[in-house]
Amino acid sequence: MNTAIQDSFDLGWKLAWVLRGWASAKLLASYEVERRPIAAHNVQRAGEPTGARRDSDQALPWDLNGRVAHHWLSTCEQQTSTIDLIGDGFTILAGPSDPHWARFAGFIPARAPIHVHNVDAATADALDLPPTGGLVTRPDGRELRRWIDADAATTEGFDWATPGGFLELVASPGHRTPAGKMMATATAQDENPGVGVW
Repeated sequence: MNTAIQDSFDLGWKLAWVLRGWASAKLLASYEVERRPIAAHNVQRAGEPTGARRDSDQALPWDLNGRVAHHWLSTCEQQTSTIDLIGDGFTILAGPSDPHWARFAGFIPARAPIHVHNVDAATADALDLPPTGGLVTRPDGRELRRWIDADAATTEGFDWATPGGFLELVASPGHRTPAGKMMATATAQDENPGVGVW
């Protein structure tokens, strides 16, 4: 059931981006490339004689699927999770020590909206961000890029925010699966149709 819920969310935000004109229909092809390894992993785990129980350090990377982990922000008037900050476009989570992040989104030529949130020092540390650092996520919370500061992000360029660059990043064979395995796993399953659940 968890796999189906995650599948529908993945397909849902991609369909929304295509229908809003924020991405081309080619984005939809990334659905299978990204979700197939997760589904195969979950089916394999469910079929194990000892059950699907794992230690959190083994299960969490697959459960998060490259998404930003939940952390409470300690400086908010009301409790807010890092997950609640993720918007329907791109979301940049930035450390508290670089004031340039607040204006960063205005310089990026993106079709999709870009939301910038400065997080407190404890949350930045939990996200493994330096105090001046930042990271950008997709609507599903999966991290696309991270930088040591806003100047480094500007120097690197904004390919991730353009339709072609974003699609290339999402669909590239080097796009990482949760446990750090390359998406070549899906290719290997394509070559052996009996493997996996498809």
